[in-house]
Amino acid sequence: MKKCLFICVLAMIALVSGLGESNSSRKLYWGSIDPDNEVFLDIQCTDEDTVSGIYRIDWGVEHKFKGTKVDVSRYQLVERSGDSEDIYINLDIERDRVEGEMIQGGSSTLFTARLISLVADYSFLVSPELYESARIPLFREGELINKKIQQAIAIDPESIIRELDHVYAVDYIPGWTREIDFTISLISSEVVSIVFFVHEYSGGAHGNFRYRTVNIVNSLSGEEELSLQALFSKPDAAQKIISHIIMEALQEEEAFFVSNGMIEDVPFSKIRQFSIGTDGITILFAPYEVGSYAQGAFEVLVPYNEIKEYLKPSFIQKIPRLRSKHYY
Repeated sequence: MKKCLFICVLAMIALVSGLGESNSSRKLYWGSIDPDNEVFLDIQCTDEDTVSGIYRIDWGVEHKFKGTKVDVSRYQLVERSGDSEDIYINLDIERDRVEGEMIQGGSSTLFTARLISLVADYSFLVSPELYESARIPLFREGELINKKIQQAIAIDPESIIRELDHVYAVDYIPGWTREIDFTISLISSEVVSIVFFVHEYSGGAHGNFRYRTVNIVNSLSGEEELSLQALFSKPDAAQKIISHIIMEALQEEEAFFVSNGMIEDVPFSKIRQFSIGTDGITILFAPYEVGSYAQGAFEVLVPYNEIKEYLKPSFIQKIPRLRSKHYY
């Protein structure tokens, strides 16, 4: 297996060293619409003349759009929104920013956003035993966040080889596959929260799925990775409330390990992955953590209005809706 391990290491070196050079047709933009609102756009150039993607205003409902090129860098898009009136978007895409207007009925709203991240697609055969495909954001600014992304999704080639040698006969190659995708939970000038979905198959009756999250905050000392406990000025009191909210939600969804009494509470020490949004903190449980594989994953939203009194004031100031006096 030494040759295989050497190939694995070379492949991972190539992946890391190529991060800053990827030419991606999918890009993430963040900026403002009207003076007081934020806009996030995820734009995919499907070919030379068409684009598609999504946008979210103040991290509300996700809207899908698609459109065609009308000039060198200008596109006309339309958002199909069910029975409601279509929203037309005139979009001017330059290298590192977009400008445009959203037209609905007789009114129009201007917006502008800057390029914050490319989205890189990697797909390669690491070795005869391991096939890897990954879709990950590569941020233009912020050394820590790109480092944490790499740590969150990193392959440990040596452990894979050891496990293959331990589980399978020397002459048997089961095929190990790993696929990674992501979603943005929140991006602002203060906070970035990303959820990665990792699907793996290493032999057996079925593959498995797990979450990996990256939560970064800007502070006076620079970028910092957030732990769940670090969000609270009263972590012990917050832990009790959050455990209660989680247990109620899991009991309602009949998560097997909760309904049969194997799990009686969920302290911070048992919460491995979480994401930050504008409405609350989402606790993420992969298959087998609180239920059977057949039940799949569980996600529990802990609303800010249930825990706001325990949150650190410095964190409250970083979430626009929490800063508002009219949040409740």
